[in-house]
Amino acid sequence: MTRVLLSAPWTWAFGEPGPSAPGVTFHLERRASDWGLPRWRARLRVLGDALRIARGSAASDCVVLSTVGAEAALLAAAAKLRSPRTRVLVFDFLAPRHQPPAVIARRLFGAVDRFLVIRTGDAAMLGRRFGVPRPRTEFLAWPVRVEGIATAEDGYVYSAGWAHRDWDTLLAALEISGLPATLAPGRGLQVPASCADRVSVIDMPPPDAGRQLTARARVVAVAMRDTDLPSGPLVLLDALAMGKAVVATAVNGTRDYVRDEESALVVPPGDPAALARALTRLWEDAELRRRLGEAARAETLSRCSLDRFWEDLAASCR
Repeated sequence: MTRVLLSAPWTWAFGEPGPSAPGVTFHLERRASDWGLPRWRARLRVLGDALRIARGSAASDCVVLSTVGAEAALLAAAAKLRSPRTRVLVFDFLAPRHQPPAVIARRLFGAVDRFLVIRTGDAAMLGRRFGVPRPRTEFLAWPVRVEGIATAEDGYVYSAGWAHRDWDTLLAALEISGLPATLAPGRGLQVPASCADRVSVIDMPPPDAGRQLTARARVVAVAMRDTDLPSGPLVLLDALAMGKAVVATAVNGTRDYVRDEESALVVPPGDPAALARALTRLWEDAELRRRLGEAARAETLSRCSLDRFWEDLAASCR
């Protein structure tokens, strides 16, 4: 039996595994939130996490550090401190904005045995920025859970999120297309006067309310900038799993989860005209929305189900 300590953020929403992970026992330990803390208190919080992981690793065959940034170096070293043979995996690494010096970067994550990336482009980024060889990376799809949400096709395009969303391009596309939209950018957004009467900007809704807005949209737009920085696929996966008609830009945060003309319409990033054409095409073609939505739901629930996630994570830990 492989014993796994899973150190996850306080926002972890995927519970603990059921029978889909035979031969592996997971102990889930949520890290406390450091949201809004002064820097010195946040650093103390990381040190506390490191001490807990060091204690827990002594009784573990594998430690999984989920959704961590540069602090993964300290937490991984702490896991190896008391048990050098314990394997350390990092799931969903949050690349820091600032690049450390090359000598430090290439030694920073020496205690990490493997990076489990939710975007295959992150494997190249880890090699380029931190000298992590490709064999030390592995793709693991982000899981989705949208059980029991009824869908409809109300008269709006929906888009939400803040991590590297390309709101300028989306607004320009909406101006070209003339379509109505509800946008939840998590910040202020200047809507052009020409479409202010049909484009509404709302506060970022709680996750469940956001899923309801997704479920009722006629079309869901995921316009993002291509970047190495963290840009999770949560809104995209929710929409796909609900069987919604999706237009997405082809970037690191979307490429692994959509196939153009098969499960979504995919357009180049930063191209308002192409985005407008795709939005209009989906808006006007009910059969296309149905075909893409059915394929998206079937594929996403197969590849990104919770059972599949725990099964794949367990396989990586063995």
